[in-house]
Amino acid sequence: MFGAAAEGHGFNRADTVGWSFPFVSRRERQVKIETHFSSSRSRRETKEMTGGAQSAPMNRGPSVYPWRVRELSGLKGDNLRGKLSHYDRRGQARMVDVSAKANTDRRAVAGAFVKMRPATLRAAGRNPKGDPLEIARFAGIAAAKRTAELIPLCHPLLLSHIDVEARLCKNGVRITSTIRTTGPTGVEMEALVAASIAALTVYDMCKALDRGIEITEVRLLEKSGGKSGGYRAPGA
Repeated sequence: MFGAAAEGHGFNRADTVGWSFPFVSRRERQVKIETHFSSSRSRRETKEMTGGAQSAPMNRGPSVYPWRVRELSGLKGDNLRGKLSHYDRRGQARMVDVSAKANTDRRAVAGAFVKMRPATLRAAGRNPKGDPLEIARFAGIAAAKRTAELIPLCHPLLLSHIDVEARLCKNGVRITSTIRTTGPTGVEMEALVAASIAALTVYDMCKALDRGIEITEVRLLEKSGGKSGGYRAPGA
C-alpha cells in the first residue's frame, strides 16, 4: 500500500510524505508519524533481543503521550511543569508534592443542574424509593470524602465541612456543594465530585419516570485560599 520499503518497521521516512491524516494539523500529523516509528523501533529491538520469541513489552521509559501533550500545547521542559503541575520535567504524570506547603483555610463551591420534565418534577416528591433530594444530599456528602479514591492524583484530605444543597427549580433540580478544609491543597475536586454524584443520584431516583433526564452545568462556582487566590465563575 505504501511501497516496497523494507526496514524492520515496514516503512521509511520518505514513504510518510504522502500519508494523509484528515482533519488534523501539520503538528498532529508529525506526532502520528513519530509515534509510529517509536513503537515500530521498540518492537524490532524486542524481536532482536529475544530471537523472535514472544515476551512482555519492554519498558521504553517516558511514554509518547506526555511528549505529545507537551508538543501540542506548546509547552516545553519546566514551562510544562509550571503550567500543569501534575506533569514532571519529563512529561510524566505525577502526584504533586505538597509537603512544603503551609496549611491554610480553603473553600470551594461547585454546582450542577438536573434538567427534567415538569411532570417528572411534580412526581419526584412521591417517589416510592424515598425523597430523591435528601438521598442525593447524603450521596454527595459521602462522595466528597472519597474523592482521592476516585481521582487518581488527588490528595486525601481531612475535610472540616461538607454541605450539599439540592432544591427544586422550575425545570429541574439545582445542586450546590460547599467544601472546606485547612490543609496544603485545595478542595475544588471534592466540591465537583460531591455535586456530580448528587446529580447522578437524582437521576437514579427518577429515571423510572423519565430516561431523558439531563445532567448539565457541572462546574466550579468559586474557590478561596491557597497560592492562586480566589476565583468566581462568571455569572455565579
